[in-house]
Amino acid sequence: MATITTPTVRISITAQPEQVQPDLYVIGTSVQGVVPKALVPILEPMVTFYVECPIRVRCEMAGCRGHYKYGVCEVRNLPVIFSNHRSEIAHYYAFVIKAILPFRLPQQGNELMDGVKWYSISPRDGQIGLTNTCMIDGHVMDLKVRALDIHFCIGCLFVHKTGRGRAIERVLRTIIHYIFMVANPEPSPDGLYQVVQKFTYEQQLYVKRLWVDKIFEPGELRNELHWGAQGSNLFNDMLKDPHNNGRKMKTRMSIYRMVLENLQEVSCYNIKIDCGCGKNRLTPMQCFRYMVVDSPQGPFLYPEPAYLTFNPLTLEFDANYWDAGEFETQHTPDYERNLSKRVAGRNCNRCISRREISDISVPETTWTLIVEVPMYMRNNLQFQNIPLGVVMSGQEFEVSWICFLYGQTHFVSAHYLHGHWYYYDDISGGASSRMCPFKMIDIDNFDFTNHSFQRVFYRRVTETGPHRCIKRACDEELSVIMR
Repeated sequence: MATITTPTVRISITAQPEQVQPDLYVIGTSVQGVVPKALVPILEPMVTFYVECPIRVRCEMAGCRGHYKYGVCEVRNLPVIFSNHRSEIAHYYAFVIKAILPFRLPQQGNELMDGVKWYSISPRDGQIGLTNTCMIDGHVMDLKVRALDIHFCIGCLFVHKTGRGRAIERVLRTIIHYIFMVANPEPSPDGLYQVVQKFTYEQQLYVKRLWVDKIFEPGELRNELHWGAQGSNLFNDMLKDPHNNGRKMKTRMSIYRMVLENLQEVSCYNIKIDCGCGKNRLTPMQCFRYMVVDSPQGPFLYPEPAYLTFNPLTLEFDANYWDAGEFETQHTPDYERNLSKRVAGRNCNRCISRREISDISVPETTWTLIVEVPMYMRNNLQFQNIPLGVVMSGQEFEVSWICFLYGQTHFVSAHYLHGHWYYYDDISGGASSRMCPFKMIDIDNFDFTNHSFQRVFYRRVTETGPHRCIKRACDEELSVIMR
């Protein structure tokens, strides 16, 4: 246990209630029962405490001097909070961000939605099916693999307190906790780890339905009646834009409406632009784009601030698109146009002098960086070219996943996890009850034919000694106490 020698702050709190974890039993795709199962407490000797989290709580146990409120069970990489000292040894439980609760469990007799793929077969239990959802899959798939990774702590990333940022993070927390519930994890023999043995295709795609249902307001999505071998069913066509009278989106543009637009609050950053006008303009941005940087070791890629040339609200290119200076003309087809353009080195519209970027700042609430790939790179990159990490505004970000356009009408993705790339394609999963189509890539023999790099997503690297989530919680309490 780490030794703390600095003065500590004592406050009184009510002991945390015993926590329970729902255990979901499924036969086929039918839920047979939902049984609340008490979580095994983490005993105090297993917890490491930190100088940065000095808050202590009083204890009613005779002769006890109290306990540190926050700590980390390092063997599980799990932030914990004090619960009670009613038995011989004090108990701690996982530190729960309240915004994740309550989450809805399927009831007994419900069936998991089945076969949501490129063109869905019949959904079950009165659910509405989904078609053309590939633009969502990479994002949701990456959430899934992070949630099942013991090294990942969602509380350290999601720190919004208000506004739309909090709303989108609530959706993502719900999805991540639902992943654990439908996967029905089994403890390892030592009782410490929750290991998912398998994750069926319909369970993976049920998570996708959660994203869609939470993001869109009731009535926004239009239902279509489809006829199949099992009769008629209702579907949502995800290429029909709910904000533009059901206008059909092109596949390449659809990711902006279905993913990027909803991630603005967690992917934003600010730049200061210098030009002959003499003003340092603070400009909010969302996306970067790769540029080539020369070094003694040879050229490498690095993200630079970029404007988006495509407007996700109107589904049109900006009126000044052809000012981008990247050889496009009015006759260039949409699928060959750049969706971003450089900020630095372009002329100011007012003073005509060249603009330069003097500063980049990344808010604490931003946990993902989105990097667009210029058109001239899209068919020339390989996995080995992608920077695995970048430092932006003093904050470290590591590569998470790559969005590919396969042909011109389908998105697939590659995900980086523990030194390996994994490939995901929602079509390849076929019918229901098959294993999720998520496979390790042999990067030296990967066939890039028809695979066009679109964008790369980076994820913030957060502190673990202690975790950022409990450090922030402790700092907030201390600020209230010291007032």
